[in-house]
Amino acid sequence: MNKMTKGALATGLDVALLLGGGGTLAVWNKSVAEPAGTITSGDLELTAGTGT
Repeated sequence: MNKMTKGALATGLDVALLLGGGGTLAVWNKSVAEPAGTITSGDLELTAGTGT
């Protein structure tokens, strides 16, 4: 088997795995509509305090 044939077979196998595995992604993803609330821009000021 020459290099061109090996490369073509490897590429074909990779594409088949990507397409076959891509169908299962939707099983693990779920979206829910939630109210986003208000986004306020400004300065973020953090102060350190004592831990409890």
